[in-house]
This record gives sequence, structure tokens and C-alpha cells, in this order.
Amino acid sequence: MRYYTRRNLPTIEHMPMEEIERYTITEDKFTFVVAAFIDNIITHPIHNLLLLLVIIFGCIKSAMSGDIVGVVVAIGMVVLIKVRVITALLTLYDTYRKGIYHTMDIHGVHTIMRVPNSEEYRRLSTTLWEDVRNISVYEDFMVVNIEKSKRNKADFATSIFWTDDMERVSSQALFLWKRAFDIKPEDRKHLYTEDELEELMDYIEERYGEYKIRTLRPSKLHLGIAVIPPAEGREYYTLCTIGAGAYRMPVDHERHLREGKFEHAEYLMILPKDWKMEDESLDDERYWWPFRQLSVTAYYTIECNTWLGEGMTTSLSDNEPYSPVLPYKASILSLPVVGNDDIAESVTLSSGKSVAVYQIIPISDEELKMKMNGEFDELYTSIYGDGNSYESSIANLTKRLESNEQTKKLGERIIKRLSYFLVVSY
Repeated sequence: MRYYTRRNLPTIEHMPMEEIERYTITEDKFTFVVAAFIDNIITHPIHNLLLLLVIIFGCIKSAMSGDIVGVVVAIGMVVLIKVRVITALLTLYDTYRKGIYHTMDIHGVHTIMRVPNSEEYRRLSTTLWEDVRNISVYEDFMVVNIEKSKRNKADFATSIFWTDDMERVSSQALFLWKRAFDIKPEDRKHLYTEDELEELMDYIEERYGEYKIRTLRPSKLHLGIAVIPPAEGREYYTLCTIGAGAYRMPVDHERHLREGKFEHAEYLMILPKDWKMEDESLDDERYWWPFRQLSVTAYYTIECNTWLGEGMTTSLSDNEPYSPVLPYKASILSLPVVGNDDIAESVTLSSGKSVAVYQIIPISDEELKMKMNGEFDELYTSIYGDGNSYESSIANLTKRLESNEQTKKLGERIIKRLSYFLVVSY
């Protein structure tokens, strides 16, 4: 057995990520419980030493007093404690058998569950590498333990990886663990794996239509904007980020697990069908600002270490309008009102990540007041119109972004691109 803490991590120069793997457990319950029980004894030496001292003290005391009751009581206490450990391990085994798996990537160890009667996996929780206390490596399994201070927010204080290739798997885990301390948080990049990116792109095309990608600044994200042109039955442009969801937003564990709040998100906007998309036109802020807005929103969660979700509103910190020809200074995030309704509003990747897509809808100062005052019926009527049909809602959304010739004369003022933080309201 090899035992690692932060103090004795080996230096592994390069260990590229393999494709997403799901690690389960041995099929034999007895083998699992015995292996996990032995690990419990080895990795908790002080605790087990104290239990041993209890037995020794009981034996000495009973030998001196001639009373065997002390020995029985001492041994009974130790046995009771260890029976509880074994019972917990049996429960853990049964939990795993219900379709619980572990995966790992540059962020940490993830606990995922297979959706019943489906090929999809959903992530239950994540242990960041910074929160790992120790790793024990055995011949055919590896145990990852969380810091005690983090266990109250975790469903799995211990993650067990069972594999036939323990040398590679353990080297990968140790490499990623050390990497978490070698790279400063501000220098970390947030990228999809090749499989995740391909699955996300397939989802966007299937739900919103065929697209061309316009790549924006490469930084902590490799961010692109999918431009989906108008088509029959779709009288508008759709812009959707590709890359924002690679960042795991710091959603509170309870919000994520109990309330279903997403930790990964892409962002979408729709524009009138006559929006100018030529390169020379996008040099004009009147036509570029939606790309800027999508980019600023995508980077906001990273730069401010926060999260965004449905119903939240955002605005630029300088309280300036998004566009020199439109009055909007704020936006509200909603689930998409566009796209193929036969396709889910979010996508669950094979890695277990569930990625939401939120639609950014610019709103006026008056509409923002409605939202802050809880006047939601009035707000939705103002945004979508008073019609009940899908077509009328889309028409109203796109009409909001149209500008006439008189307002276009105000376009001399150009807003500096990609330089603003967002202010978020819940």
C-alpha cells in the first residue's frame, strides 16, 4: 500500500487526461467490505491505536482487580465501533450498486449516477483536489478521502476507485492533485474535453440549428459563439456560447442537489433576421454588442467567482446601455423560449456534467423595476407581449432589438468591448 498526503506527493512531469472513465467497484461484496475495512484501519492509525489502548487498559484494570467485566466492556465497545464501520461499508456498497460511479478530471473527483433506463449520467457532487486529505493506493483499488472540514457538504467523504490498471489511474490522480497546488487559481483554464465539446456541439445543432462558429478571445475559456442563421420556421438569428459551461460555477451544494441549480451553463441570444453579420458590420458597436454581452456574461462567473441562473438579472457596472442605439441597460436570464421543443432545455454530457442553456433577454429600466418589485406578470407581458402563441412571443422578442434610422444616428458613441463587469441581481 502507498499512502499519500500533500506533503509527500510525487512529481509526475506529464500525465495527459484519458477519455472520461467511470470507476465502479468489485462485484463481490465481501471483497469490497474487507478491502475498505483494511483501508479504514491503515489510514486511521491514531483512532485505531486509541481503540487498542482501550482494550489494553481494560485488560490491565481487570487483571489488577480480578474482575473480567472490564475486559468484556472494553472489547464490546471496540467491537461495537467496528461493527458500525462495517455496517457503513455495507451501505456504501449497496449505494454503489445502484449505479453510483466516480470520475476525475482537472477539477476534482466527481460522484455521478446513471439515470435509470437511460445512457445518461448526472453529477451528484464534486470533491475539489484542494479538498482531498489523502490518497491510499493498493494493488487493484484506490481510496480518496476528503478533508474533515469539507465532509458536511459532501455525499461521499470517501471515494473508492476499482480498476485493473491501478498504476495509470493512481498516477493520473496524483498528477492532478499536485497540479491543483502548482497552478494558481487565476491561471487555470476551464476547457471541455474533446468528447464533451463534441457532445455539446451536437446538442446545439440538434436543438437550435446548423451554425458557424465565431471564436472570441482565448483566455481562461476557449470561448466561441455559434451563429445560427434564420431558416424556414425560424425568422431570427440565434447566438449561443460554446465554452462557457466548461467552468464549474460555485453553486452551493444544497442549491445544486436539492433545488436542481446548474453548475455549468452556456448563454444564448436571439436577434432580428436582418441583423448585419458581415465582418465589416460587426466592427460597428450597433451590431457587435450581443457578442460582447455573451462574452462578458460567460467570463463574469469566473472573474467574480460566482454563479448565474434562471431569473437572475445582470447589468454593466457603469450603468451604460449595451448598445449606442438601444435603451437596455440590464438583462434577465431565462430558460430558452426558442429551439426544438423535442430536445431538452439542458444537456447531460457523458462525463456526468449537466449544462444548462440560459437565454439572455435585454430589459429596460422600467422592466428591471418590475422584476425587483416582484411584478412578474407585468414583466413577462412586457417582454413577450400579451399574445399566447409561440410566434407572437418570438416576434415581440426580436422587435425589441430593432432600431430605426433616427436612433441609429446615436451610434457615434462606441462602447469599449469586453471591458465591463456585470452587476447581478437575484
